[in-house]
Amino acid sequence: MNPKTSNESSPNYKISGIYKILLISLIVIKERLFQMAMLRRVAAGRLAEILGEELVKTDKFFRTIGILERAEINAATYFKDPSSAFQKAALAYLAGINQFVEIGETPIEFRRLGIPREKFTPKDIYLTGALVAFGFASGFRMDPLLRQSYCRSSFCTHRPQP
Repeated sequence: MNPKTSNESSPNYKISGIYKILLISLIVIKERLFQMAMLRRVAAGRLAEILGEELVKTDKFFRTIGILERAEINAATYFKDPSSAFQKAALAYLAGINQFVEIGETPIEFRRLGIPREKFTPKDIYLTGALVAFGFASGFRMDPLLRQSYCRSSFCTHRPQP
């Protein structure tokens, strides 16, 4: 039988786009749950809760720059009426992640550090995106080659020492 053809006796294995996204999220989260949970915690200023008081200063910094507040506003604004293709896809992705959070095997990092499992929400999409953007901006300032090139321009107020 040719797998590209179908007839009444063969089942239809077409999977809709939303279910494909859900399946992809289940595959990704199995290997990346700890990383995603940590990114969410960094952006929200919640590292000290699980890693100790030496990270309170880092948490205060991230809480001060307002990533969490902006993420909450964006999630409330852009997911109020989830009818667009983006919203449906994002919610399907979150559904797959949350299914694994509920019933998947607890990653060793969670067990070793005693991290409680928490479901992901639309707010977490914005937390992670903002943290990645923050990292790019910080990387630009810290990268010696880029900094040197930038500081040779008229935009830089701090000139590197020769």
